[in-house]
Amino acid sequence: MKRKILFTAIALGALFAGNAGAQTMLMKDGRVIVAKSMRRQGDLILATQELPGAPGKAPTIGEVGYPIAQITKLDFPEPAQLKAARDLLLRGKAGEALAQLDSALRYYESFFDAPGSWWAELSLIKLNALNTLGRDKEADPIVDQLLQRASDPEILRAARVQGAAKMMRRGDFPKALETCEVILKESSKEGTLANAAIIKGQAHLALKQWDQAMLAFLQIPVLYPDERVLMPASMLGSGRAYFALEDYKSAKETLNDLMAAYGATPEAAAAKVELEKIQIKEKALESPK
Repeated sequence: MKRKILFTAIALGALFAGNAGAQTMLMKDGRVIVAKSMRRQGDLILATQELPGAPGKAPTIGEVGYPIAQITKLDFPEPAQLKAARDLLLRGKAGEALAQLDSALRYYESFFDAPGSWWAELSLIKLNALNTLGRDKEADPIVDQLLQRASDPEILRAARVQGAAKMMRRGDFPKALETCEVILKESSKEGTLANAAIIKGQAHLALKQWDQAMLAFLQIPVLYPDERVLMPASMLGSGRAYFALEDYKSAKETLNDLMAAYGATPEAAAAKVELEKIQIKEKALESPK
């Protein structure tokens, strides 16, 4: 069994090394270690690297262990799975996005506490996918893991935003709103700020604070246009706020634009329902003939 686990770890390391090119370790003593692949064993990072051969012999390939306490940063290139998952989410394929992310998470989870690991970023995208699918029971343990494991202040803020989403699911809208307000003041990372704005907007909607909800949702296209994964949620929230404010023209335009641009997403399906509600409302307001 141990040999099977070891083989799997080495195979995953080789897979990600092959996809991403050479990996490096920046050591606290100033050395830069170039590795073909890396894997975790206890408190050591085992690097597969070229080793000097015996006198008169060619170099060999072998593993060398480095204590994690002596490492400043593991310099992994960004996993291709991150971009692939974001693209799949925009196309309404959250299930396929999860499959992409899980393959990467299996590799990076062993490095979760190592500086430079992509585990936290991958986990945050996985949370977006799970939330899209409504799989809340699977999302909540990941939020708890991030809050317990993450040491980067920005990752912790991103995890707290997901914690606010968890509060929303419990119906604790004021507490979710309070958490997002704090994050919006503290964070400097666009992805975290954009997520906080979405949850803030949803909390305002739940509290029937329509103007505040609108301002929150419109932060995405105005301030964070690169956060395209959140654009469908922004447009759906804006459309609902317009509807509640009785601006039916703007509501219909926004919801129709959502369906045209992101037709495969769950938000587009929800937009169709909202448009039907608007149609019923407009008919009720028509003067009798």
